[in-house]
Amino acid sequence: MNVTGASGCNWVATSNASWITITSGSSGTGSGTVNYSVGANTGTSSRTGTLTIAGQSFTVSQAGQPCTYSLSPTSQSFTAGLGTASVGVTTGSACSRTATSNASWITITSGGSGTGSGTVNYSVSANTGTSSRTGTMTIAGQSFTVSQAGQQPCTYSLSPTSQSFAAGLGTASVGVTTGSTCSRTAKSNASWITVTSGSSGTGSGTVNYSVAANQGSSRSGTMTIAGKTFTVNQAGK
Repeated sequence: MNVTGASGCNWVATSNASWITITSGSSGTGSGTVNYSVGANTGTSSRTGTLTIAGQSFTVSQAGQPCTYSLSPTSQSFTAGLGTASVGVTTGSACSRTATSNASWITITSGGSGTGSGTVNYSVSANTGTSSRTGTMTIAGQSFTVSQAGQQPCTYSLSPTSQSFAAGLGTASVGVTTGSTCSRTAKSNASWITVTSGSSGTGSGTVNYSVAANQGSSRSGTMTIAGKTFTVNQAGK
């Protein structure tokens, strides 16, 4: 700021705002120059301050910080099971932000609101279906996509795959191996074979059964376990 005055006239310069600093030329005689600096405006609102130079007011205006936001990462993928993760939000120190989930299976666990940079933590529930799914969160006005794989198709194996008995009463069991969310049933297809426990369940398990005594010739019957045929052979008397 240049000051023009008569050669014998004294003048002073003072700042009326804490963020405006006179760096040189705070006083002088006649003409001269006042140098000053302004601090960074970390707020989002503009501000105005003044200097008083040679009895006159000099106005200084400064713009506010624009609020811009960036997310890291910008999306996330999960397997079918339970999962947790976080999203980093970068913005100005005075910029407010919120985070909301747009899907029932995505839960924000912390960081749902704040000011300045921070972290949003969230969890996803297990996907019990076989189809993949996609949901979003809105974080600082930006869409964050969450993808989750579906459960692998349910496959089943039996151990053993068949059983033979003598003619008398008998009991045995069949082990069923499958995924933790896969349902299964077991039923007898012969009147002399009875499922005693494990007729239904979810995940791996055991089917217990009994066979009645055989008073006649040898015979063969089946059970249907998890959609598979289990053969039971019994000797005759």
